[in-house]
Amino acid sequence: MLASAVAIAAGCAESATAPSASLSLADAFATATPGFDVVSSSYAALGATNTWVPGTLDAMGNRGPGDRGPGGGRRGHGGRGPGFGGMMGGGLGGDFFAGAFGRGFGFLADSGVTITGATTTVQSASNRTVSGLAAGSAQRTVNGTSSGRETTSGTTSAGTFTAQRAMGDTIRGLIVPVVASGVSYPTAGTVIRAMQASVTSAGQAVRTSSRREVITYNGTATAAVVITEDGVARTCSMPLPRGRLTCS
Repeated sequence: MLASAVAIAAGCAESATAPSASLSLADAFATATPGFDVVSSSYAALGATNTWVPGTLDAMGNRGPGDRGPGGGRRGHGGRGPGFGGMMGGGLGGDFFAGAFGRGFGFLADSGVTITGATTTVQSASNRTVSGLAAGSAQRTVNGTSSGRETTSGTTSAGTFTAQRAMGDTIRGLIVPVVASGVSYPTAGTVIRAMQASVTSAGQAVRTSSRREVITYNGTATAAVVITEDGVARTCSMPLPRGRLTCS
């Protein structure tokens, strides 16, 4: 396993403002925690450099979720954030729908990020084991986990606030055939992705939201996806290698 410590120091252009009770926490799922783009995970997490505070701009300069890139993702897959129209954390990483494993075998990140009006602490870690890398192997087998946590606290004219996000995944028995040409995609295994967000504002009750995505590859050209958000579950499907996620 390759391990590396990555330090992140950034100044964000926008100022952090204390969120109001009416703001939704759904936009927390549209992006990944800062620095999560350097760990080994199932998240596309591209451009994961900015912190999340409800009501402020995300890392791509957008206010809240929306379609961003092919398949709804930021160069990932289905990265529409909240709701049942796409996948969270910037989308699904390319290796999990039309890619080739063998890149990025585990990074560690533990750093602090300071923005105007607030201070953010970020912790991230991951591990990944890939077998079948020898010449002549017919398939790769992938297992791994990742985790990330972000805590932002500050004081504005509206009062004090604390916003928190936690995210991670578990990759179990993922099988990716090795092909001489064309596109390969997983034919077996499970990927479990989860995110949780909470915000506490002065004089207001703590508000929380959670989302879980379970992707099951069954040897067909369609992966089964179950998305559960705040206790509400839906069954979805994801055509491989690059189809759009659809939910019933």
